[in-house]
Amino acid sequence: MLKLLILFSFCLFLSFIPNGICARRDGQYEVPPALIEILKPKGFRVSIPDEEGVTLFAFHGNINEEFNGREAGQFARDITKAKNGRWTFVDKLTKFKPGDKIYYWTYVIYDDGKNKLGYANDDQEYTVTEKDIGEAISTSTSTSTTTFKPYTDIIDIRGPDDKIEPCTPSKTTVRNQKVCVGSLIFEETFDKNLDTLRWTQEIRFPDTPDYEFVVYLKDKNILNVRDSNLVIKPMLLSTKYNDEGIVDSELDLMTACTGVKGSSDCYRRANSFFILPPVASGRINTQHKFSFKYGTVEIRAKLPTGNWIYPQLLLSPEDSAYGENYDSGSMRIAFIPGNLQNRRDLQGGLVLGSNVDARTKFMKTHHGTSSWLEDYHTFTLEWYPDSIKLKVDGQEYADLRPPPRGFSELGDSFNAASNLWQSGSILAPFDKEFYLDIGVGVGGRVFTEDSARKPWEKKDPKGMLRFWEKKNTWYPSWDDNSRLQVDYIKVWAL
Repeated sequence: MLKLLILFSFCLFLSFIPNGICARRDGQYEVPPALIEILKPKGFRVSIPDEEGVTLFAFHGNINEEFNGREAGQFARDITKAKNGRWTFVDKLTKFKPGDKIYYWTYVIYDDGKNKLGYANDDQEYTVTEKDIGEAISTSTSTSTTTFKPYTDIIDIRGPDDKIEPCTPSKTTVRNQKVCVGSLIFEETFDKNLDTLRWTQEIRFPDTPDYEFVVYLKDKNILNVRDSNLVIKPMLLSTKYNDEGIVDSELDLMTACTGVKGSSDCYRRANSFFILPPVASGRINTQHKFSFKYGTVEIRAKLPTGNWIYPQLLLSPEDSAYGENYDSGSMRIAFIPGNLQNRRDLQGGLVLGSNVDARTKFMKTHHGTSSWLEDYHTFTLEWYPDSIKLKVDGQEYADLRPPPRGFSELGDSFNAASNLWQSGSILAPFDKEFYLDIGVGVGGRVFTEDSARKPWEKKDPKGMLRFWEKKNTWYPSWDDNSRLQVDYIKVWAL
């Protein structure tokens, strides 16, 4: 699927010819104004005219909520095909009343034969009037012959477009809005640069609950998009700062930090055994941009090798409704340390807390006949209101279900937050929206104490120093395969 380009070109001094196709100044493409139509009994339609060179139209909108900069919005969809002479986004679920405001911005990828660039039309708004409500266009009598489903990017996975059945509401939600059964609600194929409208690249020092031995940085030598793959390869921090700097220096991530400003998320100073993280790595997420509840996630990826390196293919809670530090849960789509002795043991499952039992009780292992790290595999997590299933290359290896009265039945000894889970469904804490969380970690508390030849102890405050002091035992195992390569990520509604 085509995706928004990182490079934005801004249109100044807009002028349009009468037929609605944009005029150009000095050869510069200008995004035409969008036509807003209120529908009966619910919904609205947003469109621009088609013309040669337009290859994608994107609509980003909020209802009665202004944008804070160029955010994704409550409605955020790429339209990849024009129909009936227009590029059109349709929502059929929103009920309007006079005075409601649609705040929006639009985006077009335009190919002039020499360059394919992105152009935005920012800071737009439309106020719904009584006349709009009275003259709303009926979705059943509209002259348009196109049928749309929200959140599908106009992709019908059930058959040709002209045979799409009417929308059946799914149990899946996207940013707390209903979607249609079977909809493709997210697709990322990493064809171009990292799409910052979908992804946030983390720049921070991690801390609780995993205390991984890394700092997440924005560095193209660590994280980039290459050959239609997301590639994340950790590197020694000493390649950026000398070895002495690890044990006797400071690192200030300053305003670029994506953690809590003014906290240890953003600034560290080496002091005694409290050293700087030995490794620099990369991590991205869709928090506040794309989150969903229930659905099927499919990730095709090649996992990294190397001692104490592990992939972070996760679903993480959007708002931590049941508490922090895994009290609101974490779903591991695929996990396997890169150590030689672990490479046949693929893991996936649920983390329900920071203690050992809560971390491991609902993790499952699939023993392979050969290493899982030598090639690409397709990892799937199916998230239902009463269970979560895990598959690899189409083969199911785990069906995770809560106790009869829910995970809260496990009690305070399992997790003190279990009393909060009682306020949710049987699947709580996995009954709220989660976001995609992709990265590479090294060391820390994800490893159990029985991990073979682990050069640090879990509760040793000098653990990171011990790990660094044993560099000669683990770093020689790192090579060009010590990188996570993600081919694509897809998410479907149930």
